[in-house]
Amino acid sequence: MAELAASINGMLESIENDQQVIRESEEKYRIIAENTADIIYICDMNLNLTYTSPSVTKVKGFTIEEALAMPIEERNTPASIKEIIALFVLEMEKEASGAADPDRTVTFESEEYCRNGSTILIENSVRFLRNKDGEPVSILGIGHNITDRKKAEDALQLTNAKLQLLSSITRHDILNKVMIVKGYLGLAEEEQGGEMLTEYLKQAQTATDEIQRQIEFTREYQQLGIQSPAWKTISSLIESIDDRELPIACDCDRISIYADPMIERAFFNLYENTLRHAEGATLVQIRCEETNSGLRITWEDDGPGIPDKEKEIIFERGYGKNTGFGLFLVRDILDITGITILEDGVAGEGARFRMLVPEGGYRTG
Repeated sequence: MAELAASINGMLESIENDQQVIRESEEKYRIIAENTADIIYICDMNLNLTYTSPSVTKVKGFTIEEALAMPIEERNTPASIKEIIALFVLEMEKEASGAADPDRTVTFESEEYCRNGSTILIENSVRFLRNKDGEPVSILGIGHNITDRKKAEDALQLTNAKLQLLSSITRHDILNKVMIVKGYLGLAEEEQGGEMLTEYLKQAQTATDEIQRQIEFTREYQQLGIQSPAWKTISSLIESIDDRELPIACDCDRISIYADPMIERAFFNLYENTLRHAEGATLVQIRCEETNSGLRITWEDDGPGIPDKEKEIIFERGYGKNTGFGLFLVRDILDITGITILEDGVAGEGARFRMLVPEGGYRTG
């Protein structure tokens, strides 16, 4: 009996020690789950959430209770659900074959809804949780928000395409101008003097000036996409402009947009364009308005406006009284992060540029 009692006491002491280790381990994992920036979650085999870490509130805006109560149709976009189900079916087929690695991890991207109605892109790393017989009974996943990273990657890809196009166009234009210079210089060599010689040299000088302007523009244009897009408040962009010559009134407080760092140059070019062409203007008014398509930023002056036939060509490269690169550069800077711009003012009443920032490309507060 004494030996049995000692054995039982030893077993109880061992169990107590094991439970203490388990409690300490659970506490460590709880601290990790509650403080990680990523979303840790568990789904059953019907893809319903049974657990989600508190970070779901910071990332998506939902409380834990709200997130757990949401079916997959409310968590993911239709296109994303289709891809997830197809991937799940494929993995279950691998299970049935018996040849799949039971400890494998699968990585995929999913587009998910936030509480404010916007969507974000999540990179998921998932694996099956198994019972004692090795059968999958649930899914453990970690979700990382890659929305900004994806936007930066897309912006970089677009920028590279623009730079390649610009390089091709500029090289062609400069070669044409060089041929013009050489042609007029050749004619000038044949002249012994007089008015024609002066005219040939004048034309050669004009072509040379054009080459210089194009090279200066490419030096500025090559800055596109060098740095990753970032969040900028509209008010800070306006404050960077010296508006003593033509005052700017802006009602876009506490609104930020996701744009290439050269966005400051885009707003400066808009202001320079207004100074050059809006003769008699007394004020630039900037307004922000949320629409079903995104955030509309309106840049409006009270000058003479732009004729209907010029509303689109003013954005073309080479059009204008000066170098013609101002509004062309504005459009390309905005386009890097999907922001569009057009002019729809009434001729005689002032110019009005409207920029549309897509959903997910702006935030308030």
